[in-house]
Amino acid sequence: MRNLLILFISLFSFGLTAQVLESTPGELAGQFEACPGNVITLTFSVTNLTTDDVSALWRIDRVDAPEQWELQICDAVTCYALGLEECPDDRPNDFLGGQTIDIYSIKVKVPEDAFGTEGIGDFDFVMYNANDESEVLLTLPMVVNGNACTSSSEDLEDARELNIYPNPTSDVFRVSNNDAISSLVVYNVIGSEVKRFGKSLSGAYDVNDLTEGMYLVRMFNEGGDLLKVSRLSKR
Repeated sequence: MRNLLILFISLFSFGLTAQVLESTPGELAGQFEACPGNVITLTFSVTNLTTDDVSALWRIDRVDAPEQWELQICDAVTCYALGLEECPDDRPNDFLGGQTIDIYSIKVKVPEDAFGTEGIGDFDFVMYNANDESEVLLTLPMVVNGNACTSSSEDLEDARELNIYPNPTSDVFRVSNNDAISSLVVYNVIGSEVKRFGKSLSGAYDVNDLTEGMYLVRMFNEGGDLLKVSRLSKR
């Protein structure tokens, strides 16, 4: 009888501590063309299943994935820089009892200069107790299928030869292999368009009026296809 009572208490205690956080959906999956500069973003929510407040940190476990692929995590606190795959200790995600936070996302990106990176990315998004790393609160599997890029070999060759210089710049930048592009659009770091150019016969593009900071430059061919995205530093 005593042994049965101990077993019951053990099972009851396990049931109470088995799951603290739950994600919706329970797993993430997607596919995209693994062309240079391409991205895929997967979103999810996290719910605290308990009535107690919970403080959690997270990390990305790469089970198997092309090493060039970069990840960007947006959590309950902020959107982190590309490449950061572990939550800083001083920025835990705090959940009230029963609270659902639905602003989580994971972006997978192929760098602008990475070619031939098709493959399958198998990741785990793991949340754990901020005060005890060994206490895992949630494991969210994520599988991303990066299909072979279908851009023409000519477009891929053009993209390899497209480079921005000087970079950083204070006024004007130029594009190598300028003949390959038909238009060029400059975005700030939050994704808002700030300048748009047609083809410059001289290959020079004036950004003197932009404030200092980091920008993304998207270059397109005559058919409107994106050839490459490059970072530009304005000083």
